[in-house]
Amino acid sequence: MNTGFLELVENTHNTFSVNIIFKDFFTSYIIERFKKKSKKRKITLAKLKQIQELQNKQGYETECFVLNFEFNRLSKHLSKENIKIISEEYSNAGYDIESFDSENSIVIDKYIEVKSYNDNGSFYWSRNEIETAKELGDNYWIYLVNVKDMNNTNYEPIMKQNPIKSILEDKKWNKKIEKYKIEFISH
Repeated sequence: MNTGFLELVENTHNTFSVNIIFKDFFTSYIIERFKKKSKKRKITLAKLKQIQELQNKQGYETECFVLNFEFNRLSKHLSKENIKIISEEYSNAGYDIESFDSENSIVIDKYIEVKSYNDNGSFYWSRNEIETAKELGDNYWIYLVNVKDMNNTNYEPIMKQNPIKSILEDKKWNKKIEKYKIEFISH
């Protein structure tokens, strides 16, 4: 009111309008910014399903890339046929691939959670995956695969052993809570 941006509408006690002098500014700057933000938030169910389908396809391709990477890494291992993707048969295992830590391992002792990313380098890590990582400690790995680079010759994913320590407890990684589980507690 003091700046003249808003005016009291005649014959009302609490209705205001934008002063005609500021109409163009209000329309082009404030209304347009609001419209742009609103458009970003809207997504149709069909588009959401399309995104999820693409993410599933990309996830599977990334798992296959890591599987082949492990086969090549352990090419001389006598039991390399036991390296496998388990996420199809055991989707809540908390990891995607069972492998061997080294050529000398005689039992499966490496559990790999595969995460794909694009240029931004971000990924989501579920509560189940985190709990599994806590249980498995140094036997649990996250392989971060840049989907734009995975088809390049000699590309290697970022491999983080014991990500509880190497990611969650490392201040070099920015962590952000995306959602909360809220439960009603009855009295």
